[in-house]
This record gives sequence, structure tokens and C-alpha cells, in this order.
Amino acid sequence: MQTGAEATALDEAARAFQRTEALLDRQREDLWNKIVAACRAGMSKAEAARRTGYSREYVSDLVKAANERDGWAPEAS
Repeated sequence: MQTGAEATALDEAARAFQRTEALLDRQREDLWNKIVAACRAGMSKAEAARRTGYSREYVSDLVKAANERDGWAPEAS
């Protein structure tokens, strides 16, 4: 096992990266949930895509997957 300043620096960088990845995962999930909620509340998928930088197709896939997972169907007009 390597020891020394380089090994310590590498260990610290790896731990910082893992913390950042975990934070990014939580923020990504929060964004996905907010996209789904906005679309369910009436925002168009195109508008959600424009606001987030995702493609309309990706937003559509997110909403479709969430709707299938949650058993959610839009109210009939």
C-alpha cells in the first residue's frame, strides 16, 4: 500500500469526488421530480425542456416513466 503525500492527496480527492457525485445524484433526482410535477401541472414538455436544457424527448421519457411508476394518468378533459 502506497503512503505519502501523493497517496493522501489521492485519497482526499477520491472522497471529495464521491461526495460530489452523491450530491449530484440527489440534485438530479430533485430536478427530475420537479420536471414531472411541472408537466403534470400543465407545463408543456417543450417548455420544461427549454428551461432545463434537456431535450423534449428526454423530458417526455422522464414523465412517461414517472407516470408508469406512479400509476398516474392525466385528468380527462
